[in-house]
Amino acid sequence: MLCFSCHFFDALTTQELYAIMALRQEVFVVEQNCPYLDADGKDQQSWHLLGYNQQGELLAYTRLLPKGLSYPGYTSIGRVVTAPSARGTGAGKLLMKKKHRNDPLPVRQFTH
Repeated sequence: MLCFSCHFFDALTTQELYAIMALRQEVFVVEQNCPYLDADGKDQQSWHLLGYNQQGELLAYTRLLPKGLSYPGYTSIGRVVTAPSARGTGAGKLLMKKKHRNDPLPVRQFTH
């Protein structure tokens, strides 16, 4: 079971920000071998949805970008990630359900 919290960038603690960046780098840069600049300047204007397990480990994450930040006239989501240890547990589905509860954005699937 995951416990979710959603914070605007300025409300993130340093520990939360570190956990977010570590998870994003673990999956996107190391595991998926996608060396890109993760700090793209959009985090500071976005909401961050975090899913923790009972041990306090960040297992699921996405950022919610306001209208117009990435696409003119549209809100969007980005950096959707689940920890390797959480794959196959439904953590990603729970993350998307939580995201949709307050902001029914259309979800676009990305592949690489």
